[in-house]
Amino acid sequence: MFDIPDSYLDILDTLFDREDQLDILVEECAELIKACQKLKRIKKQTLKTSISDRDKTDEALSNLIEEMSHVITSSAYVARIFNISKEDILSEVQKKASEYSYNIDWRD
Repeated sequence: MFDIPDSYLDILDTLFDREDQLDILVEECAELIKACQKLKRIKKQTLKTSISDRDKTDEALSNLIEEMSHVITSSAYVARIFNISKEDILSEVQKKASEYSYNIDWRD
């Protein structure tokens, strides 16, 4: 699931205590929130001042991507621990989509 190789999740099994993995996921989510807030702040400042700082924006975007990858990896590991299937996740995605009156064609 999440296209994270099982071999990598096997390595995580050797590095981390499974009981700690929920805490790790929470920490990774917090870091993703922080990265989102920073990028949002930079974009807002750019709109306010009409001055774009490309280096700051690129750095913030890079950090956002990094933190997203950490959350995805930790989520895949937690899914493995609790036997959460890809179908379980896709079902929840469809529920959310239906809140917007959108039916997902999973063949895309």
